[in-house]
Amino acid sequence: MRRSSRRLRPRQVVAAIGAAVLVAQVAAVPWVHSGVPRAGVVAAEVAALATVALAARRWGTTVEEWLLLNAVPWQSLVAGGLVAAAAATLLAEADAWIQEALGAWGWAMPVAVWRESVELQLARTGGELAAVAVCVALVPAIAEELMFRGFALVGLRARIGGRRAVLGSAFLFAAAHLNPWEFAPLLAFGLVLGVLVWRTHSVYPAMLAHLVNNLGSILFTNGQAHFGWAMAGPQPHLPGWLIGFAAGIGAISLRWLWRQPAWMPLPTPVGSEVAPRSSAAVWPPG
Repeated sequence: MRRSSRRLRPRQVVAAIGAAVLVAQVAAVPWVHSGVPRAGVVAAEVAALATVALAARRWGTTVEEWLLLNAVPWQSLVAGGLVAAAAATLLAEADAWIQEALGAWGWAMPVAVWRESVELQLARTGGELAAVAVCVALVPAIAEELMFRGFALVGLRARIGGRRAVLGSAFLFAAAHLNPWEFAPLLAFGLVLGVLVWRTHSVYPAMLAHLVNNLGSILFTNGQAHFGWAMAGPQPHLPGWLIGFAAGIGAISLRWLWRQPAWMPLPTPVGSEVAPRSSAAVWPPG
């Protein structure tokens, strides 16, 4: 069982993530004001990850502990990607209902917020689409998974156990996006990503799942803008057949994922209040 020199307190994890969010906003401002918001996304993600890394180093944790770059079976990656695609579809439908309810209560998402998200993802040429995929999908998937399913989940687990660490890291993930209108879907997706990491003992399936979700959003945003796809963007609801298909694929893929072994153990910091578990442990451990 790999061990690190020190376990973090929950307040240290929260403080590091809070500082990362603040630094990210500052790093993005010059790019946004220069009319290059996608570069601002990259700058924000890199600055946030660097802040977390510096905090982790300052508090005596090791890179091996919180990066969770453990090898996994290819089946786990495929199953994780399918779970993510299914979850993203179901959460898109749930989000449509949430936005309708918020609108009925007079708390609708401001048009400016929705427009900013669309403009970040919209591409007019093939080259621009590739840039969007890198800046808006790939970089956030890598940086955010290292921060929330790596640093936050591992750091919280040492003190409060696995279940609450998955929930706590998902809460931090949703809060860090600074979008209260999308908090519930982000929290739910964060839980899905946390379960993927907990089951596989690696951040790679969550990275792939996050990337699949981001690319799906980009695909449908551009599909509506350029081809008039009715199921993309702010349309009220997805077709019933698509919801049922996604639920079925998600259930099958999740079961497939559960059958795959975790090749490496989760790190256990010295003095951790969580007892070491074998790689065969299944959800939900303590």
